[in-house]
Amino acid sequence: TRTVPVSCNRDCMAGCPLLAHVKDGRLVKVSDNPLKGAMMHGCARGYQMPRVVYAADRLRQPLLRTGERGSG
Repeated sequence: TRTVPVSCNRDCMAGCPLLAHVKDGRLVKVSDNPLKGAMMHGCARGYQMPRVVYAADRLRQPLLRTGERGSG
């Protein structure tokens, strides 16, 4: 398992420092980075990243507009 320092990019824009645990090229776990500041720690959104990244219903290609812009 390889540990990679990353920052969270999920919805809140705080950019919390996290560690991504990668095994065989796949993200398996996300945890707090020990070098974080006193008030910076991950939240449920960041810790759920492996589930989100590999979700069966995630978008796999760009969405295409079917009507005129602003019609929907």
